[in-house]
Amino acid sequence: MGIEPLHTQRDTFVTASGNYYNWQGNIDFMAFKRSLDGVDMGFITQRQQAGSQSLTTLMMAHYIEDFIPSTYGARFFAHIKPFAQFLRSLNLYWRPIVFADAQVVMPDKGQQQTFLAQCAAEFNGEWNVLPSLCNEYQKNGCDPFMFQRPATDNLWSRGSSTSDTEPARPGWDYKEWHSRRDWPKVLFGNDDAWYVKEGIDSNFSVLDRAMPCIIGEPIGFWDHDVPARRSQDPNLAAVVGGTSVYFARGADFMSEGGLRCDRWDPRTEECARRFYAAINQ
Repeated sequence: MGIEPLHTQRDTFVTASGNYYNWQGNIDFMAFKRSLDGVDMGFITQRQQAGSQSLTTLMMAHYIEDFIPSTYGARFFAHIKPFAQFLRSLNLYWRPIVFADAQVVMPDKGQQQTFLAQCAAEFNGEWNVLPSLCNEYQKNGCDPFMFQRPATDNLWSRGSSTSDTEPARPGWDYKEWHSRRDWPKVLFGNDDAWYVKEGIDSNFSVLDRAMPCIIGEPIGFWDHDVPARRSQDPNLAAVVGGTSVYFARGADFMSEGGLRCDRWDPRTEECARRFYAAINQ
């Protein structure tokens, strides 16, 4: 069964068929760039076989590698709809993050407004696209409070905040939570996403309306441990995936290979399978 258009009901994603849906995506930050550059996209098959139903990508970057939209000219925007349709043909959602490393790539606020409008115009009408305004806005040169929700038919996130910090309020259509990665908090890092999803604080004061929340950038997985950054433990992957549906509405799988669309090593792939199995338990 393929993916379907999504809408929201309070704090849940709901498919066109009326079923509740928990997000189960993966981060391949450079996938849109790879497609623009004509690179083979075969890595997507491995992600899908493990259980992913979505790709989260960056629309610009500097520190992972240089991805400057202006270097592609009009072709950058012209490629958005074909890429969305390509992923839809594979039964995949797409979660493009509009701003990342914008303090380097596009520091001018006027240019940012124009860029968002141009991207949004291309996202519009592509029902499998659920855009995010920015990645961890405090350190990526984007002020979410200067933007209005684009008037498109997509479901939009106002972007993510830094680890263990609530995203910008009010949210738009869904929210993102970046949980802590240090031990032992990594075991409980998704808990506070429940408050973000519900739009309340720890005193149950209402701060925002309830809406779905995705665990957007949890600890990543690899073939060896990097304290507070990467793990090789499939059991931890199951904990992160499972708690993402206890306290939020699913998650993206983060991996070292996903930074640059590299093929997963066997250990990472095992972690991914455990992660998605926990989401679908």
